[in-house]
Amino acid sequence: PVGLSWGDLQEAVVLETATGTYHHGYFAFQKLAGALPALFPMVPMLHVPLVTRIGVRGYRWIANHRHCAIVKRENPSKK
Repeated sequence: PVGLSWGDLQEAVVLETATGTYHHGYFAFQKLAGALPALFPMVPMLHVPLVTRIGVRGYRWIANHRHCAIVKRENPSKK
């Protein structure tokens, strides 16, 4: 997407809203929870300042410890 680098996309999940605003990491999850019926009951709790602080730190920890399952393979037609 315009304005985002591969580094941005590898660092955190990025959610683009209909208005073109980008939300990263935990804040993307907050927005997504508001749009998904199964997660909608959690929305008020996700905006409590203490929960937000914990959520941001928790998201950052998970993002730093995840591993990419996609492996770039050599294109066989270039051999």
